[in-house]
Amino acid sequence: MSPSRFHLEHSSREISEWIGYFQLEPRGEERADIRIGSVVAAIYNVNRGKDTEPVSATEVALKFEHPDSEDEPSDDDIRNLERQLMAWAESHNASRAGR
Repeated sequence: MSPSRFHLEHSSREISEWIGYFQLEPRGEERADIRIGSVVAAIYNVNRGKDTEPVSATEVALKFEHPDSEDEPSDDDIRNLERQLMAWAESHNASRAGR
């Protein structure tokens, strides 16, 4: 589905709810990395020595950073993005209400 079609078929409220849901319940590759990390941790922990500390799934999960990425976004960056998203949502809803 193209982004244009997606925006025609879904309200900004629905999109906002999905954004919130995905922040609470990660999906995609990040979730898959944690899932495989739990398998790796289980295998490691079953076979570790008595004097070796166990590992957790998040410790052994793959972690990737975008090669061009800088530090984590600042609180100001996040607030600015939220303002832009809300402005888009208001504009989107207004355009849909006029139909």
